[in-house]
Amino acid sequence: MSKQAPSESLQALIDDLWTWGPRARSACEAAYGIDTIRQATKREMILTKQVGHIRVYVLTGRGLREFGYAKRYNYVPAPDTIKATMLMRYVLHQLKEQGYTDPVRYEGYAAGLQNIVMLKKDGQMIAVVARTSMTMRTMYNILAHFASLEGQEQPARLQFYVANAMKEHVENGKVIKGYPIEVQHVPISQVKTLEAVM
Repeated sequence: MSKQAPSESLQALIDDLWTWGPRARSACEAAYGIDTIRQATKREMILTKQVGHIRVYVLTGRGLREFGYAKRYNYVPAPDTIKATMLMRYVLHQLKEQGYTDPVRYEGYAAGLQNIVMLKKDGQMIAVVARTSMTMRTMYNILAHFASLEGQEQPARLQFYVANAMKEHVENGKVIKGYPIEVQHVPISQVKTLEAVM
């Protein structure tokens, strides 16, 4: 008996979760349909995790080769990783409404899921960093990395979004490595308000 080919909606769900990470359960069900979710669950490709008050679907790492992906991990992401991903989805939704387009995950900073995305508006590229928490040292390292890039790879601006308030005082507008610092605190409770569309 041959295995049935995956549906287009199942492929789209796996592509979404692979590229952008965990997604709110209600948003997945609205976007891909409950039949697709059941198919992915039956194949043990996704499972539900609760992070704060948000229920999300995450990839388990099983069955991904059929969809063109090598296994990136064989574990379910930690709660902080899921929170950072939900924060990034929230930020991307907000920036798209402000006219930013062409989001692309940036993979050039360090190994692993760094939650850095490049977007464009009016021909200018910005880099957006979303983390559950961040230190000044991490921020400095990310700024130094982007300052070292040449030409078109270098974004015009960097914006940092953190779910937990930073322990160190950060002065917005201060210039480090040629970039004015832009840090916004977005609590996970605020992310929850848009979970159905993220």
